[in-house]
Amino acid sequence: MDDKIKLYAKLNVIRLELSNLLSKSGKNDYAKFKYFQLDDFIPQVIELCNKNGVFTKFYIDKEKVVLPKKVEKVYIDNAETQEKEIENFEYREYGYLEITDLDTGYEETFKKETKEANVSGASAIQNLGAKSTYMKRYLYMDVFEISESDLVDGDTKQKSTAKATPGVAVKPVDNKPKEIVKPDVVKPVESVVVSEIPVEKMETTTIETASNEPLSKASKQELVNLIKAKGKEPKATLEAICNELGKSLTALLESDKNLIIEKING
Repeated sequence: MDDKIKLYAKLNVIRLELSNLLSKSGKNDYAKFKYFQLDDFIPQVIELCNKNGVFTKFYIDKEKVVLPKKVEKVYIDNAETQEKEIENFEYREYGYLEITDLDTGYEETFKKETKEANVSGASAIQNLGAKSTYMKRYLYMDVFEISESDLVDGDTKQKSTAKATPGVAVKPVDNKPKEIVKPDVVKPVESVVVSEIPVEKMETTTIETASNEPLSKASKQELVNLIKAKGKEPKATLEAICNELGKSLTALLESDKNLIIEKING
């Protein structure tokens, strides 16, 4: 068995043991779901890595990324031109999780491109800390297969009826939108004495609008498509916006949607 396979075998053992140990301490009271925080798995990861002879190291750094070469026209003495290829590159920032097998010395590095945290009201050093924390959390969860519900379609329970918000186009969940029947056109059942129902009460009955509803699945997908069209990473972008608004994604309302779109376009 070569060194790479030995390290992968150790990772599988650690992943299996973690799946039987972890519990979520993070709680979203609004949407009634729990999520993993760093404290929920880092101590267990360190303990199991030590037990299996594995060392982990997280860091953030930049690396050179080679892009397609640029073509530039060059003028020569006789006024003719010829094309010349020019090297094209840029430096991008990544979060790295370095995994080392202490028995063989074999090393494997996993990486994920970073995004700016841009936490509302935070200082530069606080945003740096937020970025580091998010990248560390995502990398450890990816490498050690610590799974959570899907960010967009996960724990939020959606009502089956799609309701319209003024000024916002909402895609219906069903092929045909369900008709909302107003109270004043509901025909009384024969067994009910209509005269006993106060007219004032019927007129003041209100229908809850979508502005007080959690962000629908269709709206979330619309936001994801918009973020992809901007060349951004949907998960990280939505996380950053939630931080700015002081909410979790599942706590966002349909009334927040225009504000979210402005932040994506901005």
